[in-house]
Amino acid sequence: LMFPKAEFDDTSKQPGRGDFIMRDGNFIMMIENKNYSKNVQKSEIDKFYTDLKREQNNDIQCAVMISMKTGICNRHDFAFEVVAGKPILFIHKWNENPFVLKIAVNIFKNILSQKAIDIAKADTITALNNISKLIKRQLSAQKNMIDKHHSEALANLSNIEGHFEDLYSIISQ
Repeated sequence: LMFPKAEFDDTSKQPGRGDFIMRDGNFIMMIENKNYSKNVQKSEIDKFYTDLKREQNNDIQCAVMISMKTGICNRHDFAFEVVAGKPILFIHKWNENPFVLKIAVNIFKNILSQKAIDIAKADTITALNNISKLIKRQLSAQKNMIDKHHSEALANLSNIEGHFEDLYSIISQ
C-alpha cells in the first residue's frame, strides 16, 4: 500500500537473495525480513552482509533488515551502514510502525541520487547514521503524540456519549 507503483519479488526461496526485492523504476532494494520472538542474532546479520556481497546481487542498490517484533542484536534501531558500497538500514519492531519503511526508502533514494556523495567514507557514514537516528527519534516522538491525542479524543467521545445518554434519560422522563 505504501508503494503502489513498486514491484515486489518474493525471493525467500532463492538462496542469498534476501526475502523480497523491491523495484520502483530504477530503484532496487533488498529486504531481509525476520519474524522472531527474540532479537535477531549476529549470525543472521553476518549472512545478510554475505548476501549483499554476492555477485548475483550486483543489481541491488540498497537493503534493509527488518525485524517484525524484536530488536536486532548489536544494532540500534534505524542504524545506517554501508556494505559492499550499498547503504543499508536495520529496522526494529516494524509491526509497531510500518511507515518507517517509507522513510527508509526515501532516505535511500535521496542518498543514491547524490552522485557527489561518497557513502564509503567513514565521516559520511557517521553523519548519515546520526541523521537516521534523529529521524527515527523524532518519528517515534510524533507517533507517541498521535497515540496520546488519539486516546484523549476517544475519551472525549466517550464523555460526549455519556452526556447524550444523560440528555435522553432526562427527555424520556
